[in-house]
Amino acid sequence: MSKNLWPEDLVSSQVRSPVSILREQAAFLERSTDNIVSASVKQAENSSTENPFTSPMFGADLKVNSLQGNVSQAEITNSRSLSFDFYITAPALGNYRYLLFRISYGFDVYPATIFIDGDLREELQAESGKLVVNSEKELEQCLAKVFSASKTKKVISVLFSQVESV
Repeated sequence: MSKNLWPEDLVSSQVRSPVSILREQAAFLERSTDNIVSASVKQAENSSTENPFTSPMFGADLKVNSLQGNVSQAEITNSRSLSFDFYITAPALGNYRYLLFRISYGFDVYPATIFIDGDLREELQAESGKLVVNSEKELEQCLAKVFSASKTKKVISVLFSQVESV
């Protein structure tokens, strides 16, 4: 007879993952706009830890180094990053979507890196185009700044008005 050797508290999680927080915020946006403008959180296609705003499509050719500091070869080999894109969407406009930012994090969840575009970078005074957060609290504070930025509000307002005029 087989015996289960796994502990009962195997999946007790005390840390909310960044993607869970993003999905909660997406739901808040939908409620705030009566589902006219919404948000979606999608895993980056290649789980890239590179800044999506530095591709030639966005007019720059910078690359962001995803590994920094003293990390052993074993840690590099065993590490896997998760990357998620946060889109502002307008379902009534053929599911138009606007990439607001990408977040990447590793096995330990924090630190997490938020990659932002040039307009947000200027407004939030983030010289490198990325914001690094070291805890859930820092992530929430950073997201509040991104969501309150005039660029973000402009994107939402424009989409809202486009849907209203259709």
